[in-house]
Amino acid sequence: MCLAVVYLDRGDGKKEAMQDVIRIEAEGCGYRLVSLLGEEKFVEGKLKTIDFFEEHSVLIEPD
Repeated sequence: MCLAVVYLDRGDGKKEAMQDVIRIEAEGCGYRLVSLLGEEKFVEGKLKTIDFFEEHSVLIEPD
């Protein structure tokens, strides 16, 4: 199973938004994140990087 960590890139470094993400859905000006345990969180921004090979991470740049 491939779980991801979603980070927000604010320019001064990246901040973790959510761990164990199993679903990312585009909604309007951002993304709805859903974790393995069913937690949901909405983050605004643009998708910057997806890395499922080394870090299993997604990087979102806030607007």
